[in-house]
Order: sequence, then C-alpha cells, then structure tokens
Amino acid sequence: MSARHSPPSSADTALSALRDPDRFVRDSVHAVRASADETIAQATSYARRQPEQALLWALAAGYIMRMLPLVGFLRLLVRIAFGLVKPAVALYGGAKLWERLHAPAAPSKEHQDA
Repeated sequence: MSARHSPPSSADTALSALRDPDRFVRDSVHAVRASADETIAQATSYARRQPEQALLWALAAGYIMRMLPLVGFLRLLVRIAFGLVKPAVALYGGAKLWERLHAPAAPSKEHQDA
C-alpha cells in the first residue's frame, strides 16, 4: 500500500512562506519556469505533429488579439501588478522580520570562552 501525499493547504503554504521567504520565492519562480517550459515544449510538439492546424490556430488567435483592445488590457495588468507590488514587498519584509525575531540566537563570545 503506498501512502498518498495530499497537496499542502494554503495555511501550510503561508506558514512555510513566513518561515523561509527566500526559499518560498525561489521555489515559486522555479515552479513557474518549469510550467512555462512544459507548456512551450507541448506547443512545439503540437506544431511539429500538426503544422497546418497549428498555423490556423495561430492565425485565429492573432485575428482575435487584433480585435481586442490589448492596450487597455495591458494597462490594466500593469496597474494590477504595480498595485500588488506594495503588499508583496510588505509581506516579504514582514516575513524576513518574523524570521529574524524567531531565529535561534547565536551564542555570544562570553559563553563560548567559558
């Protein structure tokens, strides 16, 4: 019988981010990169297997994107991103402060000499 691991809950994720924010950011960036690389590999594989259909999909996507107000969408995304930067920096700073306050104190020289 194999033990099944359940995905971590959001509370576990938040606690791990508070305990080690640098590792959380590094792991998150790694996961996004891996996901993007996998998606690109799948798209490349699809385009190699069915080039005509991939070209038609690309043309349809380009036509739809041309019809959409992309500048407005881009402006909205930039506003949202900049709006989220301040809370993200505050959370990261809070996590680093938490890490410093709850880190075990290093023994002082007086205690080491004794």
